[in-house]
Parts: sequence; C-alpha cells; structure tokens
Amino acid sequence: MRRPCSKTCPRRNASGDNVKEQTKILAALWLFQAVNNMDRVALSFAGPSIMKSLSMDTKTFGVVLSSFTMGYFVAQIPGGLLADRVGSKILLVISPIFWAFFTGATGLVSGLAGFVLVRVSLGLAEGLSNTSGYKVFGAHFNSQERTRAIAIWCTAMALGPACTGPLIGVLLTHFTWQTIFQMLAIPSLIVAVTMYCFIPNDRARTESRTITGIGAEPAHVERGALRRVLRDRNLWLITGAYFLYNIAFGGYLGWMPTYLASAHGVDMKSLGTLGAVAYALAFLGLLVHGWLGGRVLYRYRPQLLASSYILTAAGLIGACRATSVWGALCGLSVTAFFLYGGLSCFGAILIELSPPQSRATYSGFCSTLGQIGGVIAPFAIGWMVSETGHFDNGFTLMALSLCLAACCVLALIPAMLAKARAASGLVDLDVGAIHRGHV
Repeated sequence: MRRPCSKTCPRRNASGDNVKEQTKILAALWLFQAVNNMDRVALSFAGPSIMKSLSMDTKTFGVVLSSFTMGYFVAQIPGGLLADRVGSKILLVISPIFWAFFTGATGLVSGLAGFVLVRVSLGLAEGLSNTSGYKVFGAHFNSQERTRAIAIWCTAMALGPACTGPLIGVLLTHFTWQTIFQMLAIPSLIVAVTMYCFIPNDRARTESRTITGIGAEPAHVERGALRRVLRDRNLWLITGAYFLYNIAFGGYLGWMPTYLASAHGVDMKSLGTLGAVAYALAFLGLLVHGWLGGRVLYRYRPQLLASSYILTAAGLIGACRATSVWGALCGLSVTAFFLYGGLSCFGAILIELSPPQSRATYSGFCSTLGQIGGVIAPFAIGWMVSETGHFDNGFTLMALSLCLAACCVLALIPAMLAKARAASGLVDLDVGAIHRGHV
C-alpha cells in the first residue's frame, strides 16, 4: 500500500553537509567546463586572423576546425571505460594538464599538418574526461536535481564562449594570435588543481538509494556490461539524436563568427561583442530549460527537448534569411537560446537511461558516435561555402538535422515513462520499509 513519506524519511538533500558537497562539486565542474569550452572555441574566434596570416581558404580552415572533433570523439569510449574502472577524479585532474600543453602548442604551429596534429591531440585530451562529468552527476545528484545541476554546469558552455569572444577580439589588437594561445594554457592548469581539491575520490556505493533516484554504483564494471549497453535500443535513439544535434552545434560553434564576418562585414572587435550577445542568450536558455525540466515540465523532458530542437532550427533559418547584421544576430541569438538550453534536458535524460554501473561507458558511446556529426559539420559547411559562395546550404543542413533529432527524442518517451513508473514503484517499497522500521 502506498504511504506518504514522513519527516523521518531520509532525504539526501536534507543534509546541510551534502548540499555543501554538491555545491563544491558543481562549482568545480563548472570551472572545468568553462575552460574546456574556452580552449575549444578560441580557434573559431581567432579564425579570421589565422586564415589571413596563413593564407588559408574556408575549405582548409574547415579541416582545421574538424580536426579537434576527430580527436574528441575518438577519446569518448576509452574515457568512459576508464572512468568506470579507475574512477572519474583521476581523469578530471590529468586531462586539463594536457589541455594546457596542446593549447599552448597551437601558437607554435604554422602549417595545416601542424594545426591538425595539435588540434586532434587537444581533442583527445578533452574527450578522455568528458564522460567523467556525467558519472559524477549520476553519483551525487538525484533524478530531479540533475536537470537543474546540469543546466548550471552547461552555462559554462555559454559563458566560456561569451567571454572568449570579446577577450580574443581585444587581445588580437595587442598580441599575435600565436601569443594568445600560449596565454590560454594557464587557465587549464588552474582547473587541474581545482579538480584535485574539490572532486571527491570515487568509492564503491553499495547502499540502496532508490528513494532519491540515485542508483548504486558497484566498485567494478560487471562482465558483459558492455554488451548489454550496446544492445540497448534507447542508447541508439539518444545517440542518433546527439549525432544530428552535433551537426548543428558543430556548424554553429565553428562558423558563426566567420559567417558574421564574411556575410555581413563585421570587423574583429565587433565580432567578439556580437558573439557575446548570442552566448548570453545561450546562458539564459540554459537557466530557463533547467528550471522547466527540473520543476514545471520534469515529467515531459523529452517533449521539451524536442521542442527546443525545432525552435533552434527556426532560429537558424531566420539567421540565414536575414538581410542585416541585427537580423542575423537575432536569428543566431534565438538559435543559441534553444541550442544550448536543451543540453540540460539531454544530459538528464542520458543519465536517466544509463545503467548506474556503466554510466560513463554508456555516455561515452553516445558522445563518441554523436560527435561524428560535429566532425562532419565544419568540413561540410566549409566545402559548401567554398563551392557556392554563401552559407544557405550550410544553414539548411543544420536545420534539417535538428528536425530529425527531435523525432529521435520523441521516440524515447515510452522508455522515460517506464523508468518513471519503475522508480515510483521502488520508492513506494522503500517508504513502506522505512515506516515498518519505525513502528
């Protein structure tokens, strides 16, 4: 019989110490993500200067942009397997040290081969630690807390580029792009120290915590877990959505500054400021989606995510058809609001669908295959622009990909409903046991 949870029911978020621990973890992961994305997008904001100084055309620079993602997606599966076996903290500490090295090395290369080698290496270094964040969220935040926590975490993906754009624009008026990349190595070293100080050591979590929506995580990965992950239909649906999403995300991240510069004649200093406006809207979108997905529309997160993808596509079409700088900026800002905003729901759905004992491996496979879209997009859009002389086909490709991604997400609704029913049943059993224990 269902009974309401009494005040004696142990709620994980009732502990002041636990809230402090969650706050430290979230702050550390936020800094990790901010610097991660700052390193990643610095090249796109410095792109016009690099192309001019090295006489690169758009097709060649598209190869340089895609090379980072090649390394990034190759590292996802090994990173997930390592996080499930040796723990997430060690990867979160070591990876930023390599970021620093390869970000600084970017300023030392002068040819296509050197750029590709350094950017692939940076992608490998960042990709190895990517899935560790999902593992940490799954271990320390319950189902309803995750959407809001991931939304706050992902604001770093918006604020990082928002700060990077103006920063690169100003620095380029005083330094060469080579010197700037060497300076950008310092924040990565700060991140490594922060991870060491604030991320808890991984420990076996054998106690049952179904009442808070946090699955137990055994100390080792069970044999055959990898095969079970690969047979999961939901993994392929959410991976398909992520692949299609990354076509738009990779195209937006890589080509937005160059689009504004070449199609609308925006200069470098203004480019950083206008880019910051779009990313400020991305920040707001994450907060709004985090609130909606964690509270008002908690049970309708797939529908919320699919709607975000459709509205992102609409923003891209609006930006493409704009005839003025401000019209293009409005379209790109709408795109940023929904493109980034949906990340909180996506992360929460991914954690919800993944088995606790293989959470990093599950997210690693999703990220690896999904990132192929990010590899394809910059090169494909660069080729389209080079062949046609305009961005119309590139924007159309991104918009169609997002519509298909929305279909994949909607197909996950039955699985999410089943997960909710199962969790509800387990909570009822646990509450009953707790009440019997207090009789």
